[in-house]
Amino acid sequence: MSVLGYVRRAATVLTTWHAAGIDDLRAITQDHITRAVAELTGSPATARAVALRSLFRALKREGLIFRDPARNAPVSAARALPKPLDEDQLRGALQRIPAPRTQVTFVLAAVHALSAHDQRGLLIDDLDRSRGTLKIRRPGSLVHVIYLDELTDRHLAMWLAERDRRWPAGTNPHVLVTAHTAYDPNHPQVSSNALNKPLRRLGHQFGRLRRDRILDEARHNCDPLNLVRLFGIHPRTAMTYLNAAHPGRFRPDAVAP
Repeated sequence: MSVLGYVRRAATVLTTWHAAGIDDLRAITQDHITRAVAELTGSPATARAVALRSLFRALKREGLIFRDPARNAPVSAARALPKPLDEDQLRGALQRIPAPRTQVTFVLAAVHALSAHDQRGLLIDDLDRSRGTLKIRRPGSLVHVIYLDELTDRHLAMWLAERDRRWPAGTNPHVLVTAHTAYDPNHPQVSSNALNKPLRRLGHQFGRLRRDRILDEARHNCDPLNLVRLFGIHPRTAMTYLNAAHPGRFRPDAVAP
């Protein structure tokens, strides 16, 4: 699509900025982009975010702006609080996990279907407990926003309190740290093994927890866009889970890519 095509899709936002006295797109910041996308929810928000991201990418490529404020444009989806897996699947699981960090990784996987890779990249600055949100940054994708249920918020608070107690002067910006990464001046992510090993000892795996969570949601809600919004997955992936949960009920092309 041409630059003009992106402008047409973003016309409402550009008109609003013009009415506010912003006539130079070089003055647009990431905050402007975030507020513009947050005005909508679901697929309209995604369409607006994609249009703005594509527009500013084209402008930067042409040398008309120096920085791209829409590079990490977040999608503001309808607030749909996820539910954990069935009680019999989760009963006693957290009680068998002694460490707060492993408890929170288990909850993030079992409730929000976050992979180990997702969790390694979580940043403290992307956690807003007052609003109950956490941003998930995935390479090549729009920022995915999850809304924290009470269970997740409680275990995040417990882990952050434990982290502050053990490493009060730690400067690593990631949510999850170890004794090796908390004070490392290079601010590395925690290793995959540090997250996976404690769960494997208890018979859990990130991949299985993630798949079970999405499949459980697919059994209870047949809307593929609900899966896309809740878990930030591709529509084709959503249809794969719906077909697994309801064999023969959906056409393969029920949702366009």
